Amino acid sequence: MENLIWIVIVGTSIWVLVDAKSIGVKKGQIKGMGNIGPWGWFFVCLLLWIVGFPFYLAKRSEYKKINSTHDTEQQMKEIKLDCNACKTDKTMKATTIPKFSGFIRFIGFLIAIPSVLGVLFAILMLFSTGSATNEVMSSAQSDAEAAGAAIGATIGFGFAAFIGFSSLIGGLIGWLLLMKKKVFKCIKCGYIMDRG
Repeated sequence: MENLIWIVIVGTSIWVLVDAKSIGVKKGQIKGMGNIGPWGWFFVCLLLWIVGFPFYLAKRSEYKKINSTHDTEQQMKEIKLDCNACKTDKTMKATTIPKFSGFIRFIGFLIAIPSVLGVLFAILMLFSTGSATNEVMSSAQSDAEAAGAAIGATIGFGFAAFIGFSSLIGGLIGWLLLMKKKVFKCIKCGYIMDRG
């Protein structure tokens, strides 16, 4: 069973490396978490598979979209519009700004950081519960000891899964509070117009 888990981890990590290279993933294409190249994704998936692999799958569509519209985004950044607020010509340029105020973003950081720690704690619990269960099961002298170890493993794995899932949900909420939006901003007066 342990060998199967390692085969899945290594196999999916290699797939992530090949897939990331094929869709053109490069460091610097996105901001924030996930701003790494193909080899970075490989090592994240290999070392922290329970977090890295689902996170890559979540970011994959963003990378595909960026690589299919990269030229369009470059053209968008070169466009300068006339500002309606200060009535000046070609002073509005494409940029990104935070979606929420500084206080809300601070709350996002307060939610996101413990969420990462919670996921790491859940991973540690999974490995320690598995190790302890394996040790007790191998030295169990009666059916009662084996049953106790199985019950303990079930509780341990369930608690670790609950902590990990709760932390992932919290991290998602934190990430949503930290997102930025695409706008046109006047470099003279600061007027902002949504690009959407």
